[in-house]
Amino acid sequence: MNPISTVILGSGWRADQLADALSRHPDFVLRGFGARNTGAASSLARKHAATAAGDAATVLREVEPELVFVAVAPEASADLIALAVEHGARVVVETPPASPERLDGLAERYADTVAVAEQYPRYPLHAARLELIARGVIGMPTSASISSTQLHHAAALLRLALRVNPRTVRVRAREWTTSIVDVFGRQGWDDSLEPRERARTVATIEFDDGLLGFYDFTANQWNNRLIPAAMTVRGTHGEIRDDVVTRIVGPRTIVPSRIMRVRRGDEMDVFDGGTESLVFEGDVVARRPPHSTGQTDEAWALSSFLDATAEWVRDGAAPPYPLTAAILDARIGRAIVVSVEEDREVRLDLSLPRRRRRDR
Repeated sequence: MNPISTVILGSGWRADQLADALSRHPDFVLRGFGARNTGAASSLARKHAATAAGDAATVLREVEPELVFVAVAPEASADLIALAVEHGARVVVETPPASPERLDGLAERYADTVAVAEQYPRYPLHAARLELIARGVIGMPTSASISSTQLHHAAALLRLALRVNPRTVRVRAREWTTSIVDVFGRQGWDDSLEPRERARTVATIEFDDGLLGFYDFTANQWNNRLIPAAMTVRGTHGEIRDDVVTRIVGPRTIVPSRIMRVRRGDEMDVFDGGTESLVFEGDVVARRPPHSTGQTDEAWALSSFLDATAEWVRDGAAPPYPLTAAILDARIGRAIVVSVEEDREVRLDLSLPRRRRRDR
């Protein structure tokens, strides 16, 4: 089967990261880069051995790709989505998929042809937790808290953990200034040990049926290893706290267990590295994607996302992350920002179809 002809619209670090993942995946062939900065597009094309580079319209006309990744700022996404769809391509757009004022029109026009690059639920530990929740290991989830990533990404993880597509959401958020040593960024290590002021945002998110989400994010938390990622999901019959599961399995019988990583590359295993699978009580609950060649959780998640994208483009499978879900996440994320800025509760009335909580 021929690989899927693919173009990336964008020239920033995310476009570069996507190109690297696509080049390692056998189901895709990267044909070109389109961007306002045609020089940057040409530079990426040379780096990743793509044959076409220039402005978006020119590259789409030259390549006529089956799939387009839109990796630009949300303010520019909507117009590029429309352009790519006009050329007959399926589209995967970065999240949030558009600026707030243009979100609502996207779902009606593009729900069948546009998916969103939300890969966080595919991180191995998130995937394992979601699998255990789906199996009913902690009963029905009632609340979830997250402290690792920001706004729309956090909203996606909270919604999936609680297994809810809400009709209404109430958000109350506040922001404080905290001090912490900021040890790492995209440019690498920072050797200064002086604390710096960073914004910390805390929010409560009330979904339907009394389901609660708790959000806690400090600026640059993705990179600052002094603030480890944390997630807790509480259910009617137990709780998952990071990788520890505590549940009741019978009268007077409370059982603690742990989600275990099976790794490669230790000792004399010199042929591979990274996480191979995640196991709970002897059962594999998340398995490394077959085409993942990187050692990081990000590489695992991107490879898994690309597997699902290929099935969507070729076989008409479900999108790797639905546009309608990403719009909902973006609206929740925006509500957190508005609540901080205006110092008030923000209520969202949503019109997306509601899924039964027992359906995955």
